[in-house]
This record gives sequence, C-alpha cells and structure tokens, in this order.
Amino acid sequence: NPVYTKTWIPDHFSPPFGSADYALIFGTRNPDIGIIGYNYGASIGIKLKNKYELQLTYSKSLKGQRNSLEYNSLVNVHEFGKYSEYSDELSLSLRFLNHSIFDSNKFNILIGFILSHYSSITIGYFIYYNDPTWTKPSISSRSEISEPNFFIFRPGITTEIEYQLLTNNIFTFILGLKLNHYFSSFNTKFPSDLASRPRGYALTIGPSFKLNYQL
Repeated sequence: NPVYTKTWIPDHFSPPFGSADYALIFGTRNPDIGIIGYNYGASIGIKLKNKYELQLTYSKSLKGQRNSLEYNSLVNVHEFGKYSEYSDELSLSLRFLNHSIFDSNKFNILIGFILSHYSSITIGYFIYYNDPTWTKPSISSRSEISEPNFFIFRPGITTEIEYQLLTNNIFTFILGLKLNHYFSSFNTKFPSDLASRPRGYALTIGPSFKLNYQL
C-alpha cells in the first residue's frame, strides 16, 4: 500500500504538466511507465492496557503521478508528464485496538506522524509518436536526482482503519485502508533551479496487508 498517489508537480516544463492543471488518468491509453505506488516495511509496537499500541515503523515508499495525455496536432504526438518520489519513511503511530464497528470488535484505528526522506526524484515530459512501429514513450525533457547530492525531508500524517481477519494467540492477519497525507518538504543542500524540487503536498491512499506477531 498505497496504490493511488498524487503529488504536486512544478510547471517547469514546456508545455507544463503540473498537477495544478492536470489530473491523474486511468484507462486503456495510460502511459505504460505510469505510477503504481507502494509502501512496505516493518513495525514494532508496545501494547498499553490491551487497548492501545504505540508503534514505530520503518518503510520504503514510492509515490508520484502521471498526467493526462494530450494530442499535439502540430507535431502529431501525444504528450504527458510523469513525477516520482522514492523515499525512506519513519512513522510513529498510536493504534486504538478492538473497536466495535458494524457489531464487530475486530477493528483497529491508527493515527500517527511520518518523516519521509527522499532517495530519488524524477520528473519528466514524455511524448508518444503516432507511429505503429514506435510504441514506447520518448523522453523530451527530464530531471533526475539521487543521494548523496541532496537532503529532502517531507513530514506527514498517516491514518488507517484495520480489520483483524484471521487471529490466534500469536499471529493476526490484518487488512486495512490507509491514507497518508504529506506536507511541503524542507530540505538542505538542494539545487533550487531544478524542476524536480518538491514544494507541495502528496497524497497516497490504498489497501494494506499486515501479518502481526505478538510476543
């Protein structure tokens, strides 16, 4: 999780493909290098009175977006934009255990804080040629940066509702729906003239799958 992402993209390409002007698209004509976000990792927690759990999580994350295809009749191509962020994330959360919803007390509710550190950022303007022999998108302009050239951190809030699907005295398999909201980044040692500088919000939402082991 999550599988749907949206990130604010600066309008530094010609033509601009910023998320302020273009929405995410889903359909048969999507760029084949589009964003499928993910977040995976491990957590350790301490139960408090069997009602709460303080949880620390380390995870790897991919978020970003692809933007609407547009047809440029002057050069006979379809154009779109793409933005992606790879990051390491540290989360501190509080889980409220065994809440009763729909006459079932197997629900958990989680809320916490995220600190996301970027390992790689890519932003680009891509084109599809209307040529049956040329099926892959071509990069018209691109900016890509990775560590150790910069330090970018983005704070955020994580929220989740979980359902304890299968449980025994040791293991619990949990299904959930997770929503992360990331605020504007703060950074040091970053070249400010690059278009890939993340200066806005990011939003991720999707299902989560967890295997919980209790000592």
